[in-house]
Amino acid sequence: MLAGIATASVQGRQALGERAGAAVRRCGASAALLALAPSGRGPCHARGNGFDLHAAVVVPPRDRARLERLCRYAVRPPIAADRLHLTADGQVVLDLRHRWADGTTQLLFEPIRPQGPGGVP
Repeated sequence: MLAGIATASVQGRQALGERAGAAVRRCGASAALLALAPSGRGPCHARGNGFDLHAAVVVPPRDRARLERLCRYAVRPPIAADRLHLTADGQVVLDLRHRWADGTTQLLFEPIRPQGPGGVP
């Protein structure tokens, strides 16, 4: 199940709920801003099969402070709880830290309803 959720995440798709497999709904995006989005990648940037890798970080030998910063970054929580909230109609909204190149400022999700034994809500 976790592999399916990870796959949906990197593909920008809903993993669970009634809209499973559908594209994540974006708020604030516009076609005009999308056209202005930079498309170039640097020499240490690769994209393939739904993954995006930035590999320009190097930690010199014996630089423990820099290694610690990198490790703290790698193990941080994926989503800050203070950026999640519910709308009046029960939708889940994730406020993005920074505006995306296409103008997106929020992602909108359907809430996942807890299920009891046998898949019954």
